Amino acid sequence: MDAQKNDKLEDIREARQEILSGEKRSAIMIGRVASLFTIMMYVSYIPQIMANLQGHPVNILQPTVAAFNGFLWCAYALNKRHRDWAVFIGNFPGIIFGIITVVTALLAH
Repeated sequence: MDAQKNDKLEDIREARQEILSGEKRSAIMIGRVASLFTIMMYVSYIPQIMANLQGHPVNILQPTVAAFNGFLWCAYALNKRHRDWAVFIGNFPGIIFGIITVVTALLAH
């Protein structure tokens, strides 16, 4: 009787582990896709930077907020017990492109 219970418990544990590993794989994939789109969002500052360099400055509010937002998310990702590299990698370009956009806009004034 105890052997049957142990077998059932082991089957339940194995099924649970399979479900969790599938959830983990999908979470990793979602994290990678989200990081890619976050990077693309920040790279989209390049036309604004080019406009600034051509003497047509853009408003600095949004890139300033984006740089601070990127910094905060990077700090969060690095301060977690298990570092969240997807969050860090996705938001680090926000710091760089946000600052470059602000600096070039200020220089264009």
